[in-house]
Amino acid sequence: MFIYISRQKNINVSVHDCIGSEWGPWSACNNKCGRGIQKRSRKIERPAENGGKGCNPLVQRRYCYSTQCDKHDPEIALRETAYILPAELSAARHKVTNNDIIRANLRLRKQLFPSLGDTDWSPYNVSKEYCVTFSITKASQKCTKKSGQSELSEGSTVCVKCETTAFIPSLDYRCRGDGGTEGMITRWSLFSEPYCYGKWQRTVKTGSECDASVCQPKPHYIFV
Repeated sequence: MFIYISRQKNINVSVHDCIGSEWGPWSACNNKCGRGIQKRSRKIERPAENGGKGCNPLVQRRYCYSTQCDKHDPEIALRETAYILPAELSAARHKVTNNDIIRANLRLRKQLFPSLGDTDWSPYNVSKEYCVTFSITKASQKCTKKSGQSELSEGSTVCVKCETTAFIPSLDYRCRGDGGTEGMITRWSLFSEPYCYGKWQRTVKTGSECDASVCQPKPHYIFV
């Protein structure tokens, strides 16, 4: 009987983690009007060896916001998202408390979108305010689970007021996401509940008196 004996030498294996370079600069916003995406990347300077940790991710993305809009282009209006809040918060545009971040954001919109630069946010003539009615064509499930948001359900009609403090000069002094013209389908998002969002179709625009029947006795929401 022959017996084979296998002898294996102990081999010391060094484990090396991946080494990545510093992050490069952020790219320009890929959308010239409204929300877009910026990217930055880095390279692998030394790959991982013998089971070491990798360098992922090599690419990072973040949201950006640009105001280089053609105010007369209907395609721009289609890509806009309307950010809205309950109409009860309208008075908060002129009264800010440090304990309420939503009300503070209404007054300090520029901090949310730094790329807006030195746009003039001085008060405008209130006679230019208007209301828009929309038919909800799509709403996330989070909307229906929250109390007080029954209007934001598929098939419902809502009235949203555009106040002077929400006017966008680069969009010919209208509110972002108002659809531009009747029949347009655009996106909306409830600013106080980020998981409540959907699409709607614009039906009617009224003047500062908001005299559409669905807007009485008062609008349901305001543009931010």
